[in-house]
Amino acid sequence: MQWPLIIISYTSLFAMGLFDNSRGAFYKDILEAYEISTTQGALLFSVPSFVALIVSLLSFKWLRSLGVLKAQLISLSLFFLSCLSLATFKSFSDSYLLMIAFHGILWGSGLGIFGITGNLLVGKGTLDHNRQRYLSLYHAIYALASASAPLIIAYLSKSSVNWQSYLFYCSFVFLIPLGYSSVQFMKGVKVQESSGPIGLPSLFQCGIGMMFGLYVSSEVLLTSRLVYYLEIIHGMAKGEASYYLGAFFILFFIFRSLPFWVKISFPTRISLMTSNILTIFFLILGTFYHPIFFPLCAISLSIYFPFAMNWVLEREDSEQLVPTAMCFVGGNLILAHLMFGVVANISLQWSMIMIVLMQFIVFLLTRFYILR
Repeated sequence: MQWPLIIISYTSLFAMGLFDNSRGAFYKDILEAYEISTTQGALLFSVPSFVALIVSLLSFKWLRSLGVLKAQLISLSLFFLSCLSLATFKSFSDSYLLMIAFHGILWGSGLGIFGITGNLLVGKGTLDHNRQRYLSLYHAIYALASASAPLIIAYLSKSSVNWQSYLFYCSFVFLIPLGYSSVQFMKGVKVQESSGPIGLPSLFQCGIGMMFGLYVSSEVLLTSRLVYYLEIIHGMAKGEASYYLGAFFILFFIFRSLPFWVKISFPTRISLMTSNILTIFFLILGTFYHPIFFPLCAISLSIYFPFAMNWVLEREDSEQLVPTAMCFVGGNLILAHLMFGVVANISLQWSMIMIVLMQFIVFLLTRFYILR
């Protein structure tokens, strides 16, 4: 075990999750501050996703030349600057498009790097027999940060702290993993690098990439738009809607960290397909019956990514397959955010059905490509 790599990956993911879900919770406030529609607001998510896609596509160049740890340092620096830019830009300019260009390039570049290096650091810092446990805990850290964000916002909504002040203070959380990573880098902590690329069938890479891309897109769409959805469709106040999102991430944290403490012996394929089926069931009930079912999606969604990523990291071609998967995540996020914005302008309620369809396609891809 290489504990410095585990600590770097865990603290980095917590900082990223705290900001990313705060951005989603303040989505309505950002729309109102810049006086824009949901279609224009979709750029807040789609532009960084596009930049992340470009960076992921270029990973075959920068990952080998920089190495995993140095690339992680760069991503944390970009995250810090991006968070600061979103928090302070309105004080200097009213141009939404200029803000999106600046924030989107910084956040998207950091995200494109971190989506690859974060998982690789956990893979390289753990052993074969405990990798799935630490991957589950790693992604549970994201859930913990994501649960903290709306609950902190719900509490602060009673005071005079606005979205700009909150995001400004939130940006300094990135200095914790950035400082620790810098110390470890200067101490010369060793990270085992891959020996070289392995040939993979293009169809196989595309299938696995789409599986990850559609899963991540469905999860991000649900969590980034849930507060806005509840405010508009159900007329909830931001504080009340944020509690729903907070409940989602509390359940997400509990059930995502559960495999760290309790061994799950079901085959990976069965576990992933069960996750998809239950998610579809909860989404339909949340949309047409009662929003209390939206937080329950956290139970079914919680196991998918860490189990699927562990399946990838167990393979000899993981350093080739992880960047491929992250490329498809970036590409799918771009289309998903844009499509969600367009559909939401027509019917916000039916935009949730788009997430149902995405989960159904993930189910089909899982059934076809995950053979054990």
